[in-house]
Amino acid sequence: MRLNTLFLSNWVVHRELSVDLSGGLQIEGRNGTGKSSVLEAVRFVFTDSGRGFKELIRHGERSATVRLSFSAHGAEYEVEKTLHVEKASTAVLLKDGVVVADNVTSVRSRLNSIVDAGVFEKLLYVQQDSFTRLVEDLSRKGGRQSLDSLFGLDKLDGVYAAVGEDIKLMEGELNSLQARKNTYPADFEEALTGELSKMSSEISEAAVKRTALEADLVGVKERFAEADVKLRRLESEERRVSVLRERLSAAREKKQKADSEVSACKRRISEMAVKRNEFERLKSEADSLDKVEHLLKLIEGKRSLDERRGNVDLEGIRKKAAVLGGEVASLAGFEVRFRELDDEVKSAVSREADVKAALEGAKKRLLALRGIEGVAKCPTCGQPLSEGHLLDEEKKVKGEISSFEAVLNEVSGRLKSAILMRSDAESQANLLTRKRGALDEVRREISCAESLLNEIDAESKRAEEALVESGYDGQSVDEIKAGVRKLHVIKGNLNALSNDLAAETSLRKELTKAEAESLAASSEAASLEAAVASSVFNPDDVLAARRRREELLELKYSVESDVAGFKERELSLRKEADRAREKIAEFRGVVGSLAGLEKRISLFRRAREVYHSDKGLPRFLRTQFMGRLNYLLSRYFGEFNENPRYQDVFFSEDYEINLKTPGGLLSAHQLSGGEKVQLALALRIALVDMLSPARLLILDEPFGSLDVEHREILGCALSRVAENGQLILVSHVHVDGLDLSKKLVLESY
Repeated sequence: MRLNTLFLSNWVVHRELSVDLSGGLQIEGRNGTGKSSVLEAVRFVFTDSGRGFKELIRHGERSATVRLSFSAHGAEYEVEKTLHVEKASTAVLLKDGVVVADNVTSVRSRLNSIVDAGVFEKLLYVQQDSFTRLVEDLSRKGGRQSLDSLFGLDKLDGVYAAVGEDIKLMEGELNSLQARKNTYPADFEEALTGELSKMSSEISEAAVKRTALEADLVGVKERFAEADVKLRRLESEERRVSVLRERLSAAREKKQKADSEVSACKRRISEMAVKRNEFERLKSEADSLDKVEHLLKLIEGKRSLDERRGNVDLEGIRKKAAVLGGEVASLAGFEVRFRELDDEVKSAVSREADVKAALEGAKKRLLALRGIEGVAKCPTCGQPLSEGHLLDEEKKVKGEISSFEAVLNEVSGRLKSAILMRSDAESQANLLTRKRGALDEVRREISCAESLLNEIDAESKRAEEALVESGYDGQSVDEIKAGVRKLHVIKGNLNALSNDLAAETSLRKELTKAEAESLAASSEAASLEAAVASSVFNPDDVLAARRRREELLELKYSVESDVAGFKERELSLRKEADRAREKIAEFRGVVGSLAGLEKRISLFRRAREVYHSDKGLPRFLRTQFMGRLNYLLSRYFGEFNENPRYQDVFFSEDYEINLKTPGGLLSAHQLSGGEKVQLALALRIALVDMLSPARLLILDEPFGSLDVEHREILGCALSRVAENGQLILVSHVHVDGLDLSKKLVLESY
């Protein structure tokens, strides 16, 4: 497996960043330039959980995207994961350009099948200040379990623990079964077997008696069936005669009804001639009154026009216009007066401002004179001032102030008077404007009224001509309305008579139908009377047949009851026998389950020992893993450290790392700082070779806590790793011994 390219969008400080990882990468730069965030992006791709990564979204953005391409197992993969501020993350995985997973869960599953998330987090990705932690953790509590979990041995420990729990459950079940067995008497099975034999004899005896009764029941049922057939035949004849009599009664009623309808139809047909004469008379009268409705409409239209003409007060509107014209003429001079007064007010305001300014100047000079001390010069004439000179100047200025105040009072009085007169003139000018608007509106009303009167006069003339053409000869409106009401009454009567006359054809059809129904009913009644008279039915025969059937039915029920009693006895005995057999089977089941469970517990205990951490399969696998790990650890440590004293490196049974030397064994704790770094790198590379699909190391500031000498030692070791694998690291310090072919220098913030 090899990482190829990485693309970041809105990730921490990077708006967009593309990185080539294929040949390894050394990332350098100042603090705060986002070096570690590049490694965090790779970690985000392979981690199982996205929690804690949202804080890496660029400030002010709503989402961040990481896209990583890599090669594995002969295929090209590209994974894209996106974080969102306000919704769940999204992810998609492509294999050779084809989408193979399109959500976070499926992408995580596919990536785990390529490189385990635990291996990536614990071996491949090394955070700041944790380079030697893998070695240091081995001596702490839980260090052995941590290494076992990398090898997958913790899962076997889980099997051992789970089987132990299963054995506890089975032992509880075993105790429960033993307690159930102890509830049965010692001779339980033998006693129930004897009861079963006795119940079998009673069942056979009841079956013999039941069989004899069932044979008697067959004869009773045959006699009952014969009596039942005879009774049904007689009852059928009884029902047939009853139906004939009902039909005869119905036929007689039908004939009577048909005869009544024939009489009614004939009577209504005879009344039709009278109604036809009345219809002709009313139609003639209606024709003579037909024009009154049209005359009424014309007269009412003419009356409406006259009323509309009377509602138009043209003279009143003209008088109103004359009054408004006089008022406008009387107010015409106020516009000129308002403009004159407005100019006068503006002039007075300007004069008042000038006087106020002069008054303020005089008051300031007076204050200046009063503030002079010692030998000074006059602010007015520039001569040296004596006390007498000061008094004269002060008196002179006070006179000017009094003069200005008198002028100001006079100007202010004239301004107030002018403002009042201008306000009155303005009110009259505004009134003039409103009167002119009202006069224009009244003139428009006069024009509209004249047009309306002309239109009404034309329509009135046309209405008078229409009355003459319609034959109007001076009748009153009441006379015409009376004629209209009479016409409406006649038309209503004509409609009623027309409906009655239209029904004559239907009436004649009803008469023909009723006469035919009367004849058919008469014929049917005669036929039914003959059928009833020919019947030989006798009601006494039916009563005798019913009594015989009831006697046989009672006998049948009695025998059936006896048969049912023996059946119930037989069934009850069989149920008791079944219950006894069930109890025996239950007892045997408890005994069998007890034996089977004891055997199963024994098998589970033997099988559980296979998974015992110190003597089963885990011990065997641990021995294999540790042998391989010791070999690789010695090999890689020898490559990184050239000290000939260290002949071999291996793990003790307590998972402590020891080094074999000519002088004896050394513990890893006795190594120098640089040697510990070399040992930590050798251990990590050995584990990567055993557990990872690729020799890949991602290191975040591995030199941060080391001095210069130890940095160079680690740098040389990492250079060797980079030759045969893929190394991606972040460093803010320069190390001479480390020089990867590709570097990424981040400078801007």
